[in-house]
Amino acid sequence: MDAMWPPLPAGVTGFREAGAPELPETDLRRFTGACHAAARAASLDVREVAEARPYTTYYTASLTSVRGDHIIVVCHRHVPWVAFAAPDDRVALRERFLSPPQWADQFTWVGFTVLAPDFLQARASLADMSALTSSDRHQVRYWKPATIGDIVFNDWD
Repeated sequence: MDAMWPPLPAGVTGFREAGAPELPETDLRRFTGACHAAARAASLDVREVAEARPYTTYYTASLTSVRGDHIIVVCHRHVPWVAFAAPDDRVALRERFLSPPQWADQFTWVGFTVLAPDFLQARASLADMSALTSSDRHQVRYWKPATIGDIVFNDWD
């Protein structure tokens, strides 16, 4: 039996209804602060925090160890959700999601929800889209995402 997932919130696709107010923005400073707190807790360095590019629904941060190991923290631009990914630009983000590290609680302490890879890698057809707006649902039908992670962390234009 497939797992039941929490409903995806309105605006998670990065789109809004015509005439509707702008979508809320996740505070980049709060995300950056959480990345630095996590880095201190895990003896990592924050290599880079990148703002969302046009048409993307997420910020990223690259954390690195003294051995040169990297992990990417992905933060949703409109919903306070974070996930962790391996740093491989040749592979789709959905194929790079990692289990939250021990220091992920640094994000929950400041109000972020940490997403697990089993949720993000689940088939999009399993997503509870009951809270999505008609604009969100239209984008999902148009882009035909394979996974929930493709809906949440996308670069649709």
